[in-house]
Amino acid sequence: MKQKSLNALRDGFTLVEMLTVMAVMVILTGLVIGISSSVQYKAAKTQAQGQISALSAACEAYKADNGGYPRTEAETDVLDPRTEGMPGNYARACQILYSSLSGDLDMNSVPDKDTTRYFEFRQEMLSGTRVNGRIDMAQGSVRFLQDPWGNSYGYSTARARDEEDYVQAVMLAKQGGKPQPDRPAKVRGFNTSFDLWSTGNCSSSQADATGLGLKDAARWVKNW
Repeated sequence: MKQKSLNALRDGFTLVEMLTVMAVMVILTGLVIGISSSVQYKAAKTQAQGQISALSAACEAYKADNGGYPRTEAETDVLDPRTEGMPGNYARACQILYSSLSGDLDMNSVPDKDTTRYFEFRQEMLSGTRVNGRIDMAQGSVRFLQDPWGNSYGYSTARARDEEDYVQAVMLAKQGGKPQPDRPAKVRGFNTSFDLWSTGNCSSSQADATGLGLKDAARWVKNW
C-alpha cells in the first residue's frame, strides 16, 4: 500500500514543476504580446508615413494653384511643433488643412460643389460624430484629421511666418539705412514651407528643459 502511494506521487507533478510550467507560460505569453504590439506599431507607423507623404503632395498641388500652402494667421501660423506636444491642441490647425485640401468648407465630410479637391480623405481619417458613416453636422463638424493611433495630426506654418517676419525686418532695415538685424535665437517649427506630423504612440508631451523641443519628438512620424 505504501509502495503504491509513492508510485502515484512520482507519476504526478510536483509543486516546483507546476510553478516552472506556469512561469514558462507567462514568459511565452509576454513574448507573444510584445511581438504583436511591435508589429501593430510598425504597421501604424508605415500607415502614418504614407498619409503624411500623400498629404504633403496634396499641399504642393494646392500651392501650385493658389500660390501658397494652406495657412491662417490665427491657427497654423501659431502652432509650434517645437513646444506643443499635445495632439488635443492640433485640431483647429488641422481643420484648416482638411478644408483646404478636401474642398469641404463646412467640414461635414462631404466636399462642396465647385471646389477643388486636392486629397480624397477616407472616412477613417476624419474624427467626428457619425450618423450612417458620415459626420453629423447637427452634432459638430470634422474635428480633426485622425492618425492611425486616433490622435490629431499636427500642421504648422509657424516657421514660414517667422521667416517672412525676418525678411520683412531686413527690408525695413535697409530702407531705413540701419544694420541688418540678427536672426532670432529661437525659431518656431522646422520647415520654411510647412510642418506635418503625428505624435504616434508617444505618451509624454512635456517640453524638455531647454523649451526647444519635446521629450518624445524624435519618435514622432514627421516631414522634417
